[in-house]
Parts: sequence; structure tokens; C-alpha cells
Amino acid sequence: MHLSTLTEAGQFDSYRGELVLTDSAIQEQLIRQISQTVLQRGYAGVDVDLEYLPGTLASSYAAFLSRLRRLLHAQGRFLWVALAPKTSATQKGLLYEGHDYPAIGAASDGVLLMTYEWGYTYGPPMAVAPLPNVRSVLDYAVTAIPASKIFLGIPNYGYDWPLPFVQGVTRAQSISNQRAIELAIEHQTRLVLCHISTMEEIEMARAAKISNPDIVTETSCNYLWFSDEAYNRLGSRVKCNPAVKAFSDKQSLRNALRDGLIDIIGSDHAPHLLSEKEAPYCLAPSGLPSIQQTLPVLLTVAEEECIPLTRIASVFSEKASEIYGMKRGKIKEGYFADLVVFDYEKTFVVKAEDQLSKCGWSPYEGETLKGVIESVFVNGKEIIS
Repeated sequence: MHLSTLTEAGQFDSYRGELVLTDSAIQEQLIRQISQTVLQRGYAGVDVDLEYLPGTLASSYAAFLSRLRRLLHAQGRFLWVALAPKTSATQKGLLYEGHDYPAIGAASDGVLLMTYEWGYTYGPPMAVAPLPNVRSVLDYAVTAIPASKIFLGIPNYGYDWPLPFVQGVTRAQSISNQRAIELAIEHQTRLVLCHISTMEEIEMARAAKISNPDIVTETSCNYLWFSDEAYNRLGSRVKCNPAVKAFSDKQSLRNALRDGLIDIIGSDHAPHLLSEKEAPYCLAPSGLPSIQQTLPVLLTVAEEECIPLTRIASVFSEKASEIYGMKRGKIKEGYFADLVVFDYEKTFVVKAEDQLSKCGWSPYEGETLKGVIESVFVNGKEIIS
């Protein structure tokens, strides 16, 4: 459940926040209604986003959150809070002063840092979330809030600025995924669609490629192997972004791999510790340690779906080399000798003790996969044998 002071016009209202935090009767009624709604609708928790609070309300806001969290915990629910992107405790400005990082971190189960909107509709052309700016926020946040409670907001959009830019006049147009595809078709430019995980995305990409073959599609072996039934077995261990979807989505991806619609397979390796992944689903980090199993998973899928090995070589190596202009990924004179030697006829069972990653586990544990890797060469030198 999301709680904010957004108005019907889409603007944050400081007065609404002040009313809730200073009027005990209104606050009591709000908390009671939150409790009832959470129970009636079966929500897992509450996300609070009260913005543009004056510094004089910082302690009242933290106290309200602490009170709400106690009630939610009694119901087996959690409390999350969205925080303005501060870089110091004394940062000035209405957006920042009402958010006391240490107090809110102590009063919540997790925080979402709003590390985006440096580039915005009426601002100068720049990235929505520039890495140096995000880093500055994180550098301060980890000094005030336990790192295990911190999550980053990642923008899934961009802006298109008309040029030349004129301060106060130029208005940038926000760009969604669909709009990005339309622009790529209109201007015949390359666009990479990352982590495709649904049947709908496959069909959208199929239609787009007719008009612009330079639109590139990427997915990972995790979406080719897992479907939503895995949540029953693995719980938070299989949590990733985007999430693993239905069996029909997995099958659509396999068909697209066989038919040539998928261009690239990404490793998407995220070696979180098992202790981190076994947290409640909404608190567990996203991502799977999967790079060690990527090739065997692809080889196993290839056998199950009658996909020729030439397709696996293309999506796992050759196509990326072509797209990004690298002298790697092909057995060709003048290219770097990056090679994987495997026995296609052998199978093996994935075990935790065999994992080379320091995290020491794999979501594929217990699975029987095809293709035992015997040696790996990088730049012509054998690094694994």
C-alpha cells in the first residue's frame, strides 16, 4: 500500500503532511484506516512518501513512522519510506529538511532513496540519474542508515530535450519504453531492449524489428529456465528484476531464442549472500548468482527445445561482438582467443560446494544441466582447466 501527500492534480501538498503530523486526531484516524485497509486487502506492508516537509516537522514525521511501524509489525506487515536524495544532514531546501535520515532509518524496515530526477522536464539536458550524483547520496546514506535497509530508486524512463535549450522555456518530453521504440523506428537508430521477460515484450519486439532490424533484444538464462512456480520452491532466492514470470512467458522466450528473435543472452550475475536472499521477499535484494550456469543452462534449453548450437553461439558470443564492434566472441583470425571448451554429452548436478562465486550458492542447485565446461581461455591464455 502506498501513502503519500499527492493531490488530485499530481502535486505534493506540504499542508496535508503538516495536518497529519500535527493533529493527533487526524493522525489517529489515518493510522486506523491504514490498518483496516492493509488487513482487508491483504497488503504485505506500507510505503510512505511524504515530501516537501519543513525541517520543523522532521521529528514529528519520524515519530509518526515509528508509531505506524509498531502497528504494522503487530499485523505481520512491514514499513518502507521513500527519502529525498540528501548528500548531508544539513542540506537545505524544502525537499530535504523534513527527512531525517538516521531517525527515519531507525523508524522503518527499509528506505527507498529517490536517486533520480536530476534531469527533469524544465531542467537542462542531463541524465535522469547521473552516477556521480547517485554516489554522493549513497556516500551520505550509509553513514546514517544501516546499509541493509537501503534501496535505490532506478528510473525506467528518460527525457527528450528540444535543442537549443532555453532556461524557463524548453520543456523536455518524457520517454517510456514504448516511446523509445517508436523513436528508434522513426530515426532508424539502435535500441537495446534489456531483460525481456514476457510474451508481450517478445511480440512488441517482433513487430518493431520489422521496421527497424537494429532494435536489439536481450534476455538472461534465468528467464529461459525459471517460471513463477519456482517461487514455491525458492522463495526470495529467485527474486530478480524484472521478476520471473509465468510458464507461458518462459516458453515464449524459448521459442524466440529458437526462432532468432533474441539477439543476446546477458549473464545478469548478482552474487548476493544467501543470508541476504533469505530475508522476507520484499526486503530481499534482487538478482541471482548465475554466471557459472549460464552456458550449461543454454545448452540444456537448446536440447529441450531442439535449438541448433549455432544459435547458442550467436546469442552468447557472436552477436554481441558484432553489435558492439569488439574483436572478441568469434573464432576468427585477428580476434582475441576467448574460448570455452565443454563436453556437450556430459551432464552434471549443480551443487553449492562447486560454486566459484564467493557467495557460495546458486538458484540452480539440484538441477541437472548439460555441457560440462572443461577449460576456459581468455586472450589465448587458459585460466580454468
